[in-house]
Amino acid sequence: MILILLSTLIAYEHSTDIKHVDFTKQDVLFLPADGYTKMRMIGCEITDEIGAPEVPVKAVKVALPYGARNVALEIIAVETELLDGEYLISCAQPPVI
Repeated sequence: MILILLSTLIAYEHSTDIKHVDFTKQDVLFLPADGYTKMRMIGCEITDEIGAPEVPVKAVKVALPYGARNVALEIIAVETELLDGEYLISCAQPPVI
């Protein structure tokens, strides 16, 4: 089974700005490749740390006020869901030139 992060709320100290990141199960794609499964999600990049599981990641940009220092970010809510099935997820490989 695979656990996916469906919804996240992110806030930072001294701000009312909240970033809301949402995904659905329908955003997840499983692609067979050489005996492994490549997992992809719409709107996400893929991890590129060689040897690490090759899974979708989402970078979230947060605008900070000019001169801000020692900013604390907080994840204030998370919703997850298990996906049925068993998968042999591929690992990130070095680039082939």
